[in-house]
Amino acid sequence: MNKYLNIAFLSFVLLFNGCIVLKEDITYKRAYHTDYIGGKAYRTKQSVFVQELGQVRVLRLPGSSDVQVPSTIESYLKTGRNAWPEIVGILEVGTTVRIKRIIRKYNGEIGNTFYVFAEVLDGINRGLEVDLSMISLEHRQNDPIADVPIINSNVLEKVDQSEKAIDSAD
Repeated sequence: MNKYLNIAFLSFVLLFNGCIVLKEDITYKRAYHTDYIGGKAYRTKQSVFVQELGQVRVLRLPGSSDVQVPSTIESYLKTGRNAWPEIVGILEVGTTVRIKRIIRKYNGEIGNTFYVFAEVLDGINRGLEVDLSMISLEHRQNDPIADVPIINSNVLEKVDQSEKAIDSAD
């Protein structure tokens, strides 16, 4: 009888293992080797869209092969917001964001997913929290195995803290 209980228990564990979802704030943990640094500021090197997906605002590159994202900033401005209901704004070149938190979400079926949340520090979207994951690149690390988000240097650059302090004083 114990043999059947053990088999039933093992089957139950294996069946529901894929349903497990864990969420962990890794902003200041070094196990995952992202080059995003909590509390540090970054500046946009090109304009990006702010796309609203449910309760989250995600930054997206123009022409990012998603039918929900315009191919260019100009096409968005020409056609207007009604044609692109999920686009709720644009971060212009030179907009500064500060990393608030980096979240690792583990799902037993698909593995790790990372989210990099930042606060917009200037411009008309000041104070908005945005997810940088979709404008990031991925780096494959082996221990622990994960595709970790890293800065896309074509889109973002780190801001020297003394430079940001001078800008804030203006």
